Amino acid sequence: MSVPELTFEDLLAPIDDLGEGDALESWRWLVGPGSRPLLMTALGDVFVLMASGEVCFIDTYEGTLKPAGTSYDDWKQRLKDQQNIIAWFSPGLVEAMRERGVFLSHGQCYSPIVPPVVGGDMLPENMEASLWRVHFYPSGQIHEQILKLPEGTPIQGFEIKWK
Repeated sequence: MSVPELTFEDLLAPIDDLGEGDALESWRWLVGPGSRPLLMTALGDVFVLMASGEVCFIDTYEGTLKPAGTSYDDWKQRLKDQQNIIAWFSPGLVEAMRERGVFLSHGQCYSPIVPPVVGGDMLPENMEASLWRVHFYPSGQIHEQILKLPEGTPIQGFEIKWK
């Protein structure tokens, strides 16, 4: 699989306020204190500089934290690897969204209409452009709420708290 003809900018959420306030508030249960966001992908996943100096990747669809670099400089090097671009940025899905005529405006990322955690598919038909905070903030709360549920537990609903 090769990376579609997209620029790196096409793979990023066009946002400039990721560092304002505590963007990671609903994900602190996963990233801990002292971490800060670095970059949001077009699909609303976030690279985080951990307090340890390691860079990790918050997968907002799986609710997981994955290593992305042993340091900031190591992460920057890993961003040059095509396989990492495919794994972290899902260029095929971004390209499919753009082919459907769904482009991101300032402050937006792509977000599932029905989250995969409750049975939604990672398909263009289940994605829309959304304000990044409307995607990122609730997804952290949802994953925290289901964290300790046994696999296969029917989910009846979520409680999302907005400040």
